[in-house]
Amino acid sequence: MAFRQIDLRTYFLKEVAQVLAGGLRYGIYPEGVPAELEPILWQLIEDQLHDFTAGKLKADLAKDILTIWGGKTDPREAWDRVVDQLDPALRIRGAFILGRRLVVLQKPEWAEFLLQEVAQGPDPILKRQAVEELKKIQEQKGK
Repeated sequence: MAFRQIDLRTYFLKEVAQVLAGGLRYGIYPEGVPAELEPILWQLIEDQLHDFTAGKLKADLAKDILTIWGGKTDPREAWDRVVDQLDPALRIRGAFILGRRLVVLQKPEWAEFLLQEVAQGPDPILKRQAVEELKKIQEQKGK
């Protein structure tokens, strides 16, 4: 630490970002994150850390996000509480991450409403990814 050119707070936040990135990557794409999503994941992490350090992320919000991430109960009620607390860009990225997580947890019926929100959003990369996931979900329903 003595030889670093950054302050202690920044040093620790960078470490936290690395841990979050690893958890997100493995949690939503255990087989490996598509390269085009890497910058989006990093932006999500940076935005979350910024909002957290600025006091914008409340404990109840974190609890609801982790409830959805865990995939043990229908996420709609928790998402309804989360939606109003996130800015639109973070909301779309969050919906994608959580929707994809529910796909990994084999909860397509819960992932669908989150991915539909992303498919209607403005981000072309996330929109394309969400549409692909929704097609897979529809194909599984048809079997």
